[in-house]
Amino acid sequence: MKNERLIWRDRRNSLGNDLGYLVGMVIILGRSIRKRMKFSTTRKNKA
Repeated sequence: MKNERLIWRDRRNSLGNDLGYLVGMVIILGRSIRKRMKFSTTRKNKA
């Protein structure tokens, strides 16, 4: 039983880490996309 519990805990921890990594990637991508959008709009307005 102990081993099963440990395995389950490890699995849950790895799942949480994967989710955290995905969320971080999405946030970083969103920020970069927003910066590009702002940059392109300001360029269009200036032109």
